[in-house]
Amino acid sequence: MSKGQQSMTQYSTGAKSGSSSVSASLKKKQKLKKKRNVQGAHIISAQNAQDLIPWFLQIVIGCMAIIITIEIITYVLVTVNFTKCKNSVTAINYCTSLMITFIDIHTYTKYLTLRNKADDDASIEEGVEFIPQLSVIKQVQNESAVNAKQYQEEVYRITTNKDIFNMFEKEDLNQVLIIAKKGDSGYDLINMWTLPINMLELITDISNIARDIGGQYWQSDEDRAVNWEYYLTCNIPVTAIEGAKRLALEYSQDARNSSFQSIIIASILGAAALFTPTIINLIQFVFTVRRLKKERHEIFLKLVTNSKHDYLLLKKRLDDIEKEIIDQDQDINQIQQLSDTNLKGNNVKLSGNDIENINEDEDLLIGFFLILAPPLIFTIIAIVASLTVIEYNNAIFLAGYRTTMLSMTQLFIIMIIQPSNEEVLGKWPNFQTSISTNPVWGDLSHFTQNSTAQMELLNKVMTFTVKLNSLVLYGREVEVEIDNDKEIDQQQQQQIDKASQEDEQKTDEQQKSDEKKKKKIICETGDEMIDSLSTQRTIYKGAKTEELQYSPTDIFINRDSDQNQTHRVYSIVGQFDGIEALFGLFMNSAQIILELLRTGQQVTISNPAVQDTATLLIYDLKGGLHFYREAIVNQQTQTMQSLTALLIAFFIIAILSTFLGYLRFLVPT
Repeated sequence: MSKGQQSMTQYSTGAKSGSSSVSASLKKKQKLKKKRNVQGAHIISAQNAQDLIPWFLQIVIGCMAIIITIEIITYVLVTVNFTKCKNSVTAINYCTSLMITFIDIHTYTKYLTLRNKADDDASIEEGVEFIPQLSVIKQVQNESAVNAKQYQEEVYRITTNKDIFNMFEKEDLNQVLIIAKKGDSGYDLINMWTLPINMLELITDISNIARDIGGQYWQSDEDRAVNWEYYLTCNIPVTAIEGAKRLALEYSQDARNSSFQSIIIASILGAAALFTPTIINLIQFVFTVRRLKKERHEIFLKLVTNSKHDYLLLKKRLDDIEKEIIDQDQDINQIQQLSDTNLKGNNVKLSGNDIENINEDEDLLIGFFLILAPPLIFTIIAIVASLTVIEYNNAIFLAGYRTTMLSMTQLFIIMIIQPSNEEVLGKWPNFQTSISTNPVWGDLSHFTQNSTAQMELLNKVMTFTVKLNSLVLYGREVEVEIDNDKEIDQQQQQQIDKASQEDEQKTDEQQKSDEKKKKKIICETGDEMIDSLSTQRTIYKGAKTEELQYSPTDIFINRDSDQNQTHRVYSIVGQFDGIEALFGLFMNSAQIILELLRTGQQVTISNPAVQDTATLLIYDLKGGLHFYREAIVNQQTQTMQSLTALLIAFFIIAILSTFLGYLRFLVPT
């Protein structure tokens, strides 16, 4: 080997040994740096642990437990309220059915009197089609007796409110008792008085009388039979019906109060669920800031109280650490220059700390969203559900009460045409019914034989029935078309039952042009209990109620045997346009009878208007009104079922999201 080659080899070897020494030195510095970093990380970790609030993790878990507990309590509360409202719907429906059963018992007792007279004198029935056969009357009385007791037992069984129990059991009703004896010219009233009775006993007495009338041993000409007929006439039209009305409205009010209590509690609990994490985090922040301020204050005190020599030593130590950091950065830069792959990687990648900080921020946002949003939605649904489940309670009652007042109108017509042989008023006290609130009468005025008083009562009950019909169909507030400068008086409110099937078929532009010609009015019936109710519209486009009200149909079955009757309603053959046509025919016929009475003309049971009113309530109109009330009950039931399913779904979502928000996103950060 030549000297030149040897010198080149030595130079190359020297260069390699120099490079190796630099690498070794850098590796040694890296190890020392790594060791210092590990030690620093442990120190920082220990310091961070000290800086945290004591029992921080336990506080977070406790906060989660509080929110979950609140959600469970809200769900249980709303579920209990749903059950109570469901029972209230059942109770209200039974109470309205009880009213209708009472009036049926009374009406068919009057039909029994007509049937007996027609059997004794065949000329009475000439041209008359509505007087039921004796077997039908007894069947209806037996069915009514059974139904009355069943309604009473079912309502009493589901009752939990003490005030409602008192309405059943407290003797705050006055029954009117009569003793009648057969005389030379009929039956004479010997005595008439009142006796306290409770609702349970009154229902039982009426049911037992109906059962006796439907029995095979009932003899209408016996003193006992006459006394019982007088008992029904004295006590059913006002005392029994008003007592059942009072029960129905008390159930409605009880459900309303329960829902409002549920709403208030759900709102408070929902607010607590929303603000609990916020409050706890705020408290945590305040404590942490105060602790940091305290520690900085202590460090400052140590600095100012130590000697200058110690201060200079600390400053020198900090300068040395800063110089070491600069040297380490230079070494790292030198290593990066020796490694092309590391240089390329560092140019295209984000630092790990930046990525970690971004992920933590996202986790915090997601965690708080999962904790706050689903419970908030769950609380809103619980509040809306508590309001919705009572929406149609009053409408169910009013639908049944409308049927009762229609039957009362027919009963007045029968009592005018076939009055009692004995004059009661004037000879005996006109006993008042203290619980009555209806605007027609609250005493024994229906016994009157004065033609003027009879017409006044008939007119009142017709007006009241028209207003009830408007309430059932369109609710408390009704839009009516008026002249711009014309005020609405009370008489115009009687016509609002014709409100508007056509309005729903108008285009938006037509509706906007009609807005100036419409005015909302409040339908007042004169009954203080009914006028205090909030009532929703029950008829709207596409609903079953709209179909029943307006759609052409062949029959509304009231009893199973109705479909076997080829001709039911006196003036109707074939199809008719729903309940609207039947109701209009009934009120028109009643108005005809009223006008005949006002002109002094005699009205007999063979009059077409009388037969129309009677057959309508024996057959199709009674059946259609029952189907309408049943449609409202079904709508309310379906609404409760839908809300229950929605509530369960969001309850599960709220629970799972709370768990996920805390355990997956907040606790790890």
